[in-house]
Amino acid sequence: MLFDFIEQVLEYFEQLKTSDSGWEQCASALLSGQYEEEHIRFFCYQVIEHFITKRYPLCQDSTTRQNVRNFVINIMQSTVSNLLISYNLWCEAYI
Repeated sequence: MLFDFIEQVLEYFEQLKTSDSGWEQCASALLSGQYEEEHIRFFCYQVIEHFITKRYPLCQDSTTRQNVRNFVINIMQSTVSNLLISYNLWCEAYI
């Protein structure tokens, strides 16, 4: 039963990889903080990585290309911001 569920989830993420909007769905979920579970975020990053490495180089749509760039910038800013918050909290607790 659990194996069947895991197989369905993996199939779903494979479908997202081949979908035209799969990377956008995953990017939106990551930026919104919709999923905090590491394994879901991991799979979302895999979908986005697949798009960037396989389909982005062939993409002629300037809006899509700009959306990918914006996602990368936003996720990097969010990550750095979270690291700074964690660092500041650590400093307040131990210094």
